[in-house]
Amino acid sequence: MRITETSLNWQLGGLTDPRIHYRNWQESPLWVPDNIRLGQQGLLWNMGTGRRELFRRAIHAVKPQKKMLDNFVALSGPQASEADILMFAKQWGVLGICKHLKPASHRTLCDAIRVGKNYWEPCLAWVRWSTQARSILNIAAELNQGRLGKSEDWAHLDPRQDPLFNKPNAVTAFRTGLDGARACLTLIVNVEWVEMSAVRFSIHPTEQGWTVGLFNETVFGLFGALGAYLMLTISGSLGITYCSNCGELYSPLRAPRSDRYNFCVDCGKKAKNRLAVRRFRARASSLLPTLT
Repeated sequence: MRITETSLNWQLGGLTDPRIHYRNWQESPLWVPDNIRLGQQGLLWNMGTGRRELFRRAIHAVKPQKKMLDNFVALSGPQASEADILMFAKQWGVLGICKHLKPASHRTLCDAIRVGKNYWEPCLAWVRWSTQARSILNIAAELNQGRLGKSEDWAHLDPRQDPLFNKPNAVTAFRTGLDGARACLTLIVNVEWVEMSAVRFSIHPTEQGWTVGLFNETVFGLFGALGAYLMLTISGSLGITYCSNCGELYSPLRAPRSDRYNFCVDCGKKAKNRLAVRRFRARASSLLPTLT
């Protein structure tokens, strides 16, 4: 990303730490339709006729990556065009926009907009969600630096919300100031991006055991993946993993290694030392000569 005032602010706000790679975070693959093109001021796409052989040829899977969020936010930039949206969709997939201009996963009976034999989603909806993601990151960076954020960014998220947060309400958890702003942003990310995208926790097998990640319940997995990366970027988290001692989920401060034990803050060094002593005794006992 080109160094701009916005990207510098994100860096100062702790949102662009180059050490964070989410190496322990797994997600379902994104299914990308092969037939995506521009038409009628939006994207036209389909996934085949429904026959198994054709269906397999009409989509392909890609692995979500952190740069996907950066590229998505850029779609609302001043230099972005419909061609950029098409290029992004061909690489990462479609949002699956329904008639409510939201991802179809937001409601059980909703489906992507149909135009004849194709699906269609307006480029304006892409710009709207890209703008909201950009505003979320802008506000998160400001909050991390002790500021409320710009009124125009809050207007993109909730036009009714007082950007000065002088009036407590249910959205702000009846708080004011920075606490109210954080509560409001938390609600927006959790409801508008994570819950609405129909993603769920799941486990994934690895060569060393298991890891935790997100599973997309719909074929439109792009919106859920973007929501997950928004959540992780705002929190500055390396994802989630299990504590080797208590077994509880926690967000690590550094990327855990799959070939080592990982401990939450509550268990910490005490649990680490106990397991080290246990392993030492086990090795020592195995080296003792067998008495006959």
